[in-house]
Amino acid sequence: MEILDFVNFSSWDFLILTFFISAACGYAFLYVARGKVMPMLVASSLSLLLVDSAPISALEEFPARLIGFAAIFLLILFIFSRVIMQSPVGSETFGRIASLFLSFSQTGFLISILTSLLPDQILSQLSNFVTIAFVEGNVIFYWAAASVLLLLLVGKRANDEVG
Repeated sequence: MEILDFVNFSSWDFLILTFFISAACGYAFLYVARGKVMPMLVASSLSLLLVDSAPISALEEFPARLIGFAAIFLLILFIFSRVIMQSPVGSETFGRIASLFLSFSQTGFLISILTSLLPDQILSQLSNFVTIAFVEGNVIFYWAAASVLLLLLVGKRANDEVG
């Protein structure tokens, strides 16, 4: 009976998990494969920092926080993708499997940030699985740490193959 309670999905759970899987797969083959790993990681981190520390009281409510995060994220991602931080790490360097793992960790990081912006009434409706995977405790740190660790491992492997 505990397993049924653990995976008792609501519509929010389905939406979050569907976005996680589709975004991670799309990101792996469309974005990571082109060698643009760093802009996504830096843009999501900076956007969360800027939205959380903004001295604007309008960014304390749910819709404004989500819209503010999305606007800042897209702006930073556009700037970094076009101007700086073009990482040579891509699927041609280390393979599709590593691209997939890296994209899942970065997408998990992004989803944990987005769920932190949701109001408590929506968070209380999520299943235990989604809560543990994306909401509870220091999960944002763990997703970010996994992304950085995978990036370091993949970068080390790419450097070993080149040098």
